[in-house]
Amino acid sequence: MTDRDILTAQAFNPRFLNLILFPTEKCNFRCTYCYEDFKLGKMKPWVINAIKELISNRINDLTRLEISWFGGEPLIAKNIVLDISRFIVENAKKYNPDLDYRSNMTTNAYYLNRELFESLVVNGIVDFQISLDGPKRIHDLSRVMINGKGTFDSIWKNLLDIRNSSKKANIILRIHFDMSNFNYLEELIDQLDVEFGEDDRFNFYFKTIDKLGGENDDKLQTIPFNKKDTYKDILRHNTKAKERLFELSEKLPYVCYASKPNSIGIRSDGSLIKCTVGLNHESNQIGKINPDGTLSIHNENMRKWIIGFDDFDLSTLACPYFKMSGVGELK
Repeated sequence: MTDRDILTAQAFNPRFLNLILFPTEKCNFRCTYCYEDFKLGKMKPWVINAIKELISNRINDLTRLEISWFGGEPLIAKNIVLDISRFIVENAKKYNPDLDYRSNMTTNAYYLNRELFESLVVNGIVDFQISLDGPKRIHDLSRVMINGKGTFDSIWKNLLDIRNSSKKANIILRIHFDMSNFNYLEELIDQLDVEFGEDDRFNFYFKTIDKLGGENDDKLQTIPFNKKDTYKDILRHNTKAKERLFELSEKLPYVCYASKPNSIGIRSDGSLIKCTVGLNHESNQIGKINPDGTLSIHNENMRKWIIGFDDFDLSTLACPYFKMSGVGELK
């Protein structure tokens, strides 16, 4: 089979379902480059029940279920996260014990203490992505609380506590960089090497800060697109624990989740989206979940997100939102 055949079969497989869930769209941080508006609060009870109905309706027919927790900051609504996760674990065990179930979370880790981390892992959430912007004095300039206070110390303490847990998980430490903090990252890299370089649960991923539609876009000192790889290679070279470096798979061309028909985002108000960046883009409004767990899909808008499979245009498949709006990232 060709790469095209493999990727198309994966993306259109009706027995694979990826749900991106927003248990809340509020956040305790106000990162300087954030693009979200935080207008929606915690997930409505009827939406929680509808998601459970959706999973109940589909669980017997699935071979793989992937749940991605997003926000806002999902752990502000940890009870919702745990409630739905426990429901999935219990129903998979009862109705489909062969189900390949895996769950991941994008979190700022401010609330991710060891006790909560272990509870999440027990309930199937075993992949975490956590961002750092540099050593303490640099990180605390951009990843700040609503009141403007720094967040590094709380995150770092939680990471060290998690390191001391015996629970198995995969933790990607996502290191953001642009021209403003690049020259300070070697200090952070040294800290990461020392504290996490020998723990195979932790991996380091270097990611540029991009202009994604936030109110401070004009102030961001972004890396020119044609120099991103050069800057990233420098950071990778400075990392002593090379085995801890994480990259997207190079075995197959990269296809964004938003390009895949079997990946759907459910916001806290029950509306459906494809992309977690262009939250309020008109074409990103693809429907709603109904109380009985069925999905009402706006087919015309859905079609815009999966168009890359028509001619297998790799740039469209990698970031349909970039192609659609001119805002976004290509891998």
